[in-house]
Amino acid sequence: MARPRLAGCAARRLALVLLAFRASCYDRPRVVRLHPGPRLAAHAEYEVSWTATDLGTADEAWIEFDLKHYQSMVNDGPRTALFLDELERRLAAYPPGTATVLDLGTGPFALFAKAAARLGARKVYAIEAVPASAARARKEVSDAAKYGREFAESVVEVLEGFSTDVALPEKVDLVIFEIAGSIASEEGCYATMRDARDRFLARPDDASSYIPHAYQTLGAPATDLCHHGGGVEDPGAPVLRVQSDDATLRLLADPLLVEDIVFSAPLPARGAVPPASELAWAVDGARVDANEAHFAGLLEPDRAAVEANGYDVADLARDVATTLTGVALWPRLVFDAGGERTYETRGPRGEMRRSHWPTVLPPLAPAPGVRVRPGDVLTAAWEADLRDGAVDTPIVYSLACDVAAPGGAGAPAPAGGAQPYAAWAAATDAGSGRTYYYNAETGATSWDWPPREP
Repeated sequence: MARPRLAGCAARRLALVLLAFRASCYDRPRVVRLHPGPRLAAHAEYEVSWTATDLGTADEAWIEFDLKHYQSMVNDGPRTALFLDELERRLAAYPPGTATVLDLGTGPFALFAKAAARLGARKVYAIEAVPASAARARKEVSDAAKYGREFAESVVEVLEGFSTDVALPEKVDLVIFEIAGSIASEEGCYATMRDARDRFLARPDDASSYIPHAYQTLGAPATDLCHHGGGVEDPGAPVLRVQSDDATLRLLADPLLVEDIVFSAPLPARGAVPPASELAWAVDGARVDANEAHFAGLLEPDRAAVEANGYDVADLARDVATTLTGVALWPRLVFDAGGERTYETRGPRGEMRRSHWPTVLPPLAPAPGVRVRPGDVLTAAWEADLRDGAVDTPIVYSLACDVAAPGGAGAPAPAGGAQPYAAWAAATDAGSGRTYYYNAETGATSWDWPPREP
C-alpha cells in the first residue's frame, strides 16, 4: 500500500497545509539548484549526483554572502571562539613581533586579521576575493588601528583577489581560513589549500601551520518530514539544505566519516577522492522509535488539520519515522592534530544544534522516500570528483546506495558495532537554545554528552 503524501504540501499557501511544520518546511532556505553530474554506479539501487555551485568570477562569487551572512558567522559564538582561541594559542609560541600570518578569505570584518595583529604578529596578509568585502575590510583595519590603537595599520595588508591569483612577498608561519562548505570540500578548499601549501606556507607539512588542522564531512541516513510530504520548493532538485537545528529532519543512525581533509598532508590534485571510511549504517530501532514520538509531537497541535486531510497523526508519524530520505551530510572543523578541539555543526551523534552551516540532504528517491525497517543496512559508495583540480572547476559529488535487510546478501556489518547510547536522542531547549539529550526508554535527560545515567 502506497504511503500517503500530505495534501497541499507542494504549494506554499494552500489552505490544507499542515500548520504544525509549515514554518520549518517553507521558511527555511533549503533548496540549492545544482547541475546533475554523472552517475557513479549503474548497479546501485539508489543514486544521486550533483555538481558544486559554479565558481564564477570575483564579481559573481560562487558562494555569495551578504553582510548578514558574514555577521551570522561572527555571531556563531562557539565557532568564532574556537578560531580566536586557537589563533592565540599558536601565536603564543612565537616571540612578539616575529610571526607572519595569512588570513585567507578575511571577509568584510577582517576579524581574524585584526585579532592576529592585536596578538602580536609582525605582519598579517588578509586576502579577500569580493571587491566590496575587501574595501570594507580595509576600512575595518584602518578604524581598528586608528581608534583602538592596538596595532599599527601597516601590520595588516588587505589583498584583493582569489588567493590563487595573489602573490605574497614572503612565506608565512601560519594560515587561518574558514572556507568549509556544508560539505566540507564544496567551497574549493582542495584547490585553494593545495595552492597555499605550495606558495604561501613556510612549513607546509607542519600541522601547527594551519587553523583549522582539518575539515571533515560526516554523514548519516536521515528522514525529512517536509520531503516526505512533498513540501519543498523544487522536488526535483538533487540537493536540499536544511538548517542544522531544523526539527523536521531526523537521523536514522549514528554518523560516519565521509571526508577527512588534513591540510598538513599532501592534498589530491585531481580526479576522484573516495570516502574517508567504509559507509555502512544499520537503521537504529531506538532512533526510529524516538523519531516517531518526535514527529507525533510536531503534528499533534494540528491534529484536526491532519485528520481533515484523511490521515491519522500516529500512523503518519510512524510512516515518516520509517522513511529514508537520503544521507544527510554536514561539516566538522578540527582545530588540533589530536582532535581534542573541534567545532561540531551538529552534535556528536548528529543531533540538532544551532550553526550557520546548514545540513546537506540529497534525496535518494522522489517523495515520500524509501521505506526502511530497524536493522536494515544502508551501504553507500561516495565519490568527490575534483576533475582537473582547477580552482574554478566545481567538484562533482556522487552517492550510490543500497538498502538490505539484516544479514542480506552482500550487506556488510555496520561500522562501530553496538551503539552504547542507542536509546538517547537530542532536542533543543526552547528557552536557552541549548541542545540537551534524553533517553527515549527511561525518560532521563542530560545537558552533557556522553550522558550520565541516573
